Amino acid sequence: MIRALSGLCVCLWLCQAAAQPPAVRLCHEDAPSYPWLLENGRGLSQIMMSMAAERVGVEIRSQALPWVRCMAEVKAGRLDGLYKVSYAPERMALGEFPMKRGQPTPRCAC
Repeated sequence: MIRALSGLCVCLWLCQAAAQPPAVRLCHEDAPSYPWLLENGRGLSQIMMSMAAERVGVEIRSQALPWVRCMAEVKAGRLDGLYKVSYAPERMALGEFPMKRGQPTPRCAC
């Protein structure tokens, strides 16, 4: 009986874990940048990230870090990405940028 209850508890725990949306770990610079990043979490970039996450069904775990550390954490794989970042050729190693014919797409910049 205890074995059956233990098995049931494990199954319920696994079902609950499967019901959680996948989490994406992101970072941004720890300095406010009006109107894009605000300390209260309601900057335009933060609002757009929340809207996009809701639309695709993921949870965003965002943290503010010093910019150099933010890039280092992404490069080391401890974070999934960063936002509010401008294009620079050396940053291509960190992720993907909207490109057209090998050049950054200006209309996608903000």
